[in-house]
Amino acid sequence: MRNIISLLLLLCATQSTIAQTPAEKPVKPPKSEMPSKTEIQSQMTQATNEVKKEIADLDKQIASSNDEKEIKDLKEQVSMLKKQLSMMEGLNKNVAGMSEKVVKEATKDGSATVVPKLDVTRIGMIPKKSLTDAELLSFLKNTHSGVEKLIATTERTEALNIYNETKSHYKSNAIVANAASGCWMLGNWEKALFIMGKVCMDDVTDADNLNNYAAFLVMTGGEQAAIPILEYLNEKYPGNSTILNNIGQAWFGLGEIDRAKKYLDSATIIYPNHSTANSTLSGIAVANHDTPKAISYLRASLKENYDPDKEAQLSKLGYSVTYADMPEFNYPMKADPFGILALVESIPEDYPTKIGDDQTVDLINRYAGRAQLSQAQFDEEKQTLSDKLKERIQRLSNDSNFRAEFLEPHNCPAYKLAARSQLLIWTETVGSSSPLPTQLWLPVQDHFANIKTVKTGYEVWRECQDIWVDSVVKPTNELARAWKASGKGDRCTDIDAATEAYLAKKNAIRKKGIQLIKRKVRLYSKEIDQWVKISLYSVKDDPPKNLNDKTLDMVSELEFTTGREAYRNGELYNFIGLAQEFVEKQSRLRSACFPTAEKEDDGVKDVLAPLVPIVPNYHLKCEFTKVLNTPVVLYKFECNVMKQTTKRNLKEKKDPVHRGQGQSSARRNGAQGPLGGRGPSNFTEYDEILNANQNLAPLNAEDKELSQFSIEYDRSGNLVGLNVQVNELGTELADPKSAETDIDSRWSWNAIASPKKGFMYKILVK
Repeated sequence: MRNIISLLLLLCATQSTIAQTPAEKPVKPPKSEMPSKTEIQSQMTQATNEVKKEIADLDKQIASSNDEKEIKDLKEQVSMLKKQLSMMEGLNKNVAGMSEKVVKEATKDGSATVVPKLDVTRIGMIPKKSLTDAELLSFLKNTHSGVEKLIATTERTEALNIYNETKSHYKSNAIVANAASGCWMLGNWEKALFIMGKVCMDDVTDADNLNNYAAFLVMTGGEQAAIPILEYLNEKYPGNSTILNNIGQAWFGLGEIDRAKKYLDSATIIYPNHSTANSTLSGIAVANHDTPKAISYLRASLKENYDPDKEAQLSKLGYSVTYADMPEFNYPMKADPFGILALVESIPEDYPTKIGDDQTVDLINRYAGRAQLSQAQFDEEKQTLSDKLKERIQRLSNDSNFRAEFLEPHNCPAYKLAARSQLLIWTETVGSSSPLPTQLWLPVQDHFANIKTVKTGYEVWRECQDIWVDSVVKPTNELARAWKASGKGDRCTDIDAATEAYLAKKNAIRKKGIQLIKRKVRLYSKEIDQWVKISLYSVKDDPPKNLNDKTLDMVSELEFTTGREAYRNGELYNFIGLAQEFVEKQSRLRSACFPTAEKEDDGVKDVLAPLVPIVPNYHLKCEFTKVLNTPVVLYKFECNVMKQTTKRNLKEKKDPVHRGQGQSSARRNGAQGPLGGRGPSNFTEYDEILNANQNLAPLNAEDKELSQFSIEYDRSGNLVGLNVQVNELGTELADPKSAETDIDSRWSWNAIASPKKGFMYKILVK
């Protein structure tokens, strides 16, 4: 409803702006309060009348014009205005059918940060004392009974079917719990609550599941039922940021802001970048008119997971995000993926210093020829790739099916983080806000900032140019002037000696400069790799053909499709230019004593391949693949694309229920650290691996083990965060076996509360 009103008001404002001319009477400043229903309808009627007038005026112009092109343009304007008029009239009709109360509710500023009112009634339901082990099961049964009464029969029936079938098939309480987590990921909150409640009653000692059930209750508005469970866990596992966050979120939902802040602050002390805790703390600070703190909290939340909504909130608070605010881009990529370091290392250092050294001359000239051939091929390829990119843009504009097929897989955390990071880096270091692949071939202005962890190829190229000018070009020019002024002598032997002395000094200068350049590129190799990695992950290209396959057996190598090939060529083009500049073509020198024997260089005939071929002799292997598997949904991530496949004909729901953040790890590694909690199972089929995970607290962000990762959803249910761990070199996952998340993997959820009452707010606590 709010969207309808907002769109209506926007159309009114836009139309009045377009219609007003400088000669018209100035418009009165808008009132600070939102307009009433009558005022909205009046504004809408005025706006629609103005559109009708514009259409009538354009029709007159069409009738009087003889210019076919002008007539065509005018008709297009009329068509656009008629569509706008139709939409405005439809919206006006919707408003006419609303009551004044509904309109007022819909026109409230939905973007304003509010905190819930103190809910004395629901707070009064919460037990004064913590639950004992003996009381826990009874409390869970009563809570589950209350949940059953508040969800639809169809949801309850389907949830029971999923529970029974999963339990029968897998004989594992952990996997049944993951069916609940999978339902939660899909926004099927009713099924998730029902199944997780049943799972908790099956095993009252499982800390992960107890925490998750409480987190689901918090995010659906049943905070009063969640707090006793969370307080029980907090006594058993003190100092766990997941539990502390969930308690804080629950008290926030009940309007106990001071108490909520105490727990949320505790969570951020343990883990400073706790995403959901900091997000809610920022909202509290905004409500308290403490903008600096609100910004600080939200920056900490953003540092954990990038979310465009968080950036928009920061912008509203008057803060502009920089690359330093972004999470580290921890996705794997092999070192020197484009061969930039290898290319620079290949530049020859030794040049001929003796007359008649034809072998060295030929080696230098062969290299120069290969560099020249590479640059010629890149020049030719540039136009081809540009045409392909234009063709793709045109198809994306005209073909809605292709557009959905092409864009939807990129609605993925890796792409979102990479694309925003690249834009910030490029803007801060070069000053351009459009880092298109084709623009990487164009000269740009000096950089504005220095980002320590990332170096763009352009920045390094410029620094190499500076080294070359200062260390080679200027000293060589001085050497040449000195050599000419000194005189070579009259005898041919003197001339030969002077020539060789000059060549030796020139070679020493050149060699020192090239070594300095190689040292510079080596020094920044990791920073260059980080830039290349971010840029590659930010390129939209055709998704891998095997994205629908849940196994990794078929995942091999990522082809250089149009966008990636254009980017690769753009990065290498400048470095090939350096190679050409540094490596001068040499002549075959002969002694001054034998002028008749002087031999002109007839060129090197064996330049068979370019220095850097357009089609590389290796493929860029996609180092990041991850399968997230549950009994009801499968996520497949590969590079910067994602595919979600639901099971059991489930469909994703977009109900206004926050999904929060989930931490997950493999069970086989669960005993390696103080990660989370698991108790004995009611299923006799549990094996030794599961028993190794007993008596652990819920997973948290501060005690990560190698296979652990996290996901986070925004307030609209979009997956915006996927944090994985990589090895020290950043070339692969810290635990390569975690590329496929087992169906029985551990999950612990961090809640994020809403200031509005949720679906479960009526649940009774007994």
